[in-house]
Amino acid sequence: MSAEKHWRALVRSPVFGLLVIVTVLLVVMRTPLLVLGDTWFNLVLGREVATGGVITRNTLTEQGFGVPVADIQWMSHLALYSVEKLLGLPGMVLLGATLLSGTIVWAAAVAVRRGATESRTLLVVLFSLIGMASQLVLRAQSIAFPFLALFPLVLSADVRAPRRGTWLLLPAAALWANVHGSVLLAPVFGALAAMARGLDARRRNEPVSRRLLVRDTLLTLGLTTAVFITPYGMDAVRYYEQTVGNPAFREYVSEWYPLSFERVPAATLFVSAVVVLMVRGARRMESFTILTIGVLTVMTIVSARHATPLALAAIGLLPVALDGALGSSVRIEPDALLRRVAQVGLPVAVAALLIGVPILTQYTLNRPDGIRLTDQVAREAIPGRRLLVDELQADRLLWYHPSLIGRVAHDVRVETLPLSYLDSLGRTYAQPAGRLAAKFLAGFSLVVVDRRVHQGLAIHLEQDPGYVEFARDADVRAFLRR
Repeated sequence: MSAEKHWRALVRSPVFGLLVIVTVLLVVMRTPLLVLGDTWFNLVLGREVATGGVITRNTLTEQGFGVPVADIQWMSHLALYSVEKLLGLPGMVLLGATLLSGTIVWAAAVAVRRGATESRTLLVVLFSLIGMASQLVLRAQSIAFPFLALFPLVLSADVRAPRRGTWLLLPAAALWANVHGSVLLAPVFGALAAMARGLDARRRNEPVSRRLLVRDTLLTLGLTTAVFITPYGMDAVRYYEQTVGNPAFREYVSEWYPLSFERVPAATLFVSAVVVLMVRGARRMESFTILTIGVLTVMTIVSARHATPLALAAIGLLPVALDGALGSSVRIEPDALLRRVAQVGLPVAVAALLIGVPILTQYTLNRPDGIRLTDQVAREAIPGRRLLVDELQADRLLWYHPSLIGRVAHDVRVETLPLSYLDSLGRTYAQPAGRLAAKFLAGFSLVVVDRRVHQGLAIHLEQDPGYVEFARDADVRAFLRR
């Protein structure tokens, strides 16, 4: 069957149609949560880049003011800001949801074209969406999704049969380096491909090709070099030291915590399913799949934020392995009912994406109580009043009221904050009624708390006669110290 006919058959497959429907509808249902703290942070930084060029120092917050930074994700920030200026927030979210859905569907299509059954691919997509659900927020990482799916797919094909087109990963990695810090995975994938080629040769009792070994080494070195092809050059090392090598992230940022069923049950179930599949099907898996999924699984156990790279790699690599592990069980046959569901459901899913996402975004972001709270906080933030605004709300406030730039105590950019401040903040959230918390809070005249995340502090301030609540919405409380 020719590639053209294969693609046509795939498009007409009712099982693959069901995969598309499920993927799109799950992303649409996630729309109210696609815009959160990191989204506003990216927009604020994009505005900074658009008006003043690449960022070299933090000017957004009081605690981190003046700290040198390397904003290596500047291209994503600028892209999100530019799209928002052109299409508004609903249009920006629509493009983000389309990119996410498209990446997943494309990776699944490649898996099917390489021999996986549609029903097993659908199963992997479902588990992957569950695994990455908590991290589906529109931010720089969202724009990196295509790279996270592309590199494992291209390199796995290259391990089977070396091809010249693989070298196009070098300019792709250079672009990725300006989009998101996950570009560090590019040379890791390259090294794993080189190792997998050697393991496959040993499996076949063949000598390792020295020519291919040199080629793979040069490719990996090129991918490593591409990480630093940014406006910051070798200064990008500082960014990775401040984030990947910063113990404060693993102590204070929840998505950097180790995998835990209590905190992220969905991601834990996903990783557990991947481990079971790896154990059952390792003998039949290609070496590159074993190495890549194995490394990403370990990374996810160490830090839950890596569930997204694992999920996107799994969609392209694991369906074939799942076919081998499950045999003839858990298959979906394309009967007449399923064909009818696909025929009706695909247009509905596309309409839900194109119409539902902008409407849901508009409704979620323009609630009168939320807008009113933001405006009231800005009015009360008169000169001389120090503002403690939690990380989920700070950048939203800065986006709508740029006059507060440099005045909020902190935002999501943890790498710029002193450890002493983070310790005090952590104690205040954990024990808001304690003496140290009272001392810390005494330094701020205005406190804004997201009750969903810091319920203890919100309740404490509501009950403390030293504070008066002057604004609230469904989730956020704003207090003035008397």
